[in-house]
Amino acid sequence: WALLDEIKEIKKKGINVTPDNFMISESASLILPFHQEMDEIRENEAGKSKIGTTRRGIGPCYEDKVGRRSIRVMDLRSENNLERRLENVLSRGNIFVTTTGNKDIITLKHMKKMKDQAIVCNIGHFDNEIQVDALNKSNAKRDQIKPQLDRYTFKNGKQIFLLAEGRLVNLGCATGHASFVMSTSFSNQILAQIFLAKNKPKTGIYDLPRKLDEEVARIHLKHLDADLTKLTKSQARYIGVKVEGPFKKDEYRY
Repeated sequence: WALLDEIKEIKKKGINVTPDNFMISESASLILPFHQEMDEIRENEAGKSKIGTTRRGIGPCYEDKVGRRSIRVMDLRSENNLERRLENVLSRGNIFVTTTGNKDIITLKHMKKMKDQAIVCNIGHFDNEIQVDALNKSNAKRDQIKPQLDRYTFKNGKQIFLLAEGRLVNLGCATGHASFVMSTSFSNQILAQIFLAKNKPKTGIYDLPRKLDEEVARIHLKHLDADLTKLTKSQARYIGVKVEGPFKKDEYRY
């Protein structure tokens, strides 16, 4: 109901709000409308607006107070940041990368509609993000250009290039993760092994303690030439954490 009240307030400002032009996001209480220019919003709300960035860093956002709650408006078109449905860009995109960790993100139907000689690859978890099996069973002709690079030619002559057979492209077509990424990953593993050796818990499956996860981040700050501000006791008490952390509760998902 609070959200509906906010939408009513937005409509009073002359901004059309429909299910097609606004999105709900964890990074803002309300995000809308992605078709409206940022300059237009800034002009309409001169003197009351605050321009910043969203928590995820996707693009600029406009923040205003409506009632007691804050509303952030993000223009996804500004600075060439576009968000489109896959179905709407198949004929325009040159490179398609799946990153979701889910399955059937790019289907055979999608690949048949792609721009000629588009490149398709996956950097999610498993090879089922792209329907590789369906592609191999289709009437598309497969030619291996070199290991980890296959060209598929459909009956109409249109071609696509598939990297690493739909598996992790950073492992199949490169030398793996960057050293910094590997350092954070291995640090997690080492700290977890030390924790197991010291605490000797019963055999089972456990989440890595949040404190260890944050310790990995802390010890890598120097490499990034970054400093961490230490909370005062009052600040820590205010947000319900300890001064030394962990700073996120167990139910928080990164």
